[in-house]
Amino acid sequence: MIYETLFTALGGSIVGGLLSLLGVYYSIRAASNEKQKVIIAAQKLQNISLLRSILAEVTSIKQILATQIETRLNDSQTAFCWTFPLDSDYLLIYRSNIDKIGLIPDPQLVQKIVALYTTSQLFIDCLKSNNQAWASWEEAQKLKLQYYGTPLEAYYQQQVERCECNFGVSLNENIRPAFFPLVSQIHELGKSIMIFLSHQGK
Repeated sequence: MIYETLFTALGGSIVGGLLSLLGVYYSIRAASNEKQKVIIAAQKLQNISLLRSILAEVTSIKQILATQIETRLNDSQTAFCWTFPLDSDYLLIYRSNIDKIGLIPDPQLVQKIVALYTTSQLFIDCLKSNNQAWASWEEAQKLKLQYYGTPLEAYYQQQVERCECNFGVSLNENIRPAFFPLVSQIHELGKSIMIFLSHQGK
């Protein structure tokens, strides 16, 4: 009788302990699941914010291309005799968030973003080269006038012609081939971002 009472009490304690442990386990699991949901929601909001910023940046780039470069590019048949100010960082949002772009849960969209900014950097490098060619042309023109009527005039005339040839190379081998793919990529990326955001309910 004593043993029976002892075993009953012991069994009740064990069962009670197990139920308590089970309760703790499910509480921890529920808290963990809730924390995971918060992390996922925060990541989703971060992706949405980042994509909106990228969309704003590429839209701004598109406007710059349309208003400041495309018209001049269409009017320039043999040379791009114009300089573009490159003191600003036109890819600031991209450069500041490179480590976050890979977290966007759409590999094709990530690929389009990286491809666009690679082409953008290529185009900026082309403009830099053209700016340098223009600066060299201006310097050669000044020296040609400075040495007008002297034996050096012919030499600086050759320098002017060489710079003008560089303009043609810059336009047809660098600027044009980079410009039109860039415009196309901006259009495609804009559509892809809008589609992605619409699927996020934003």
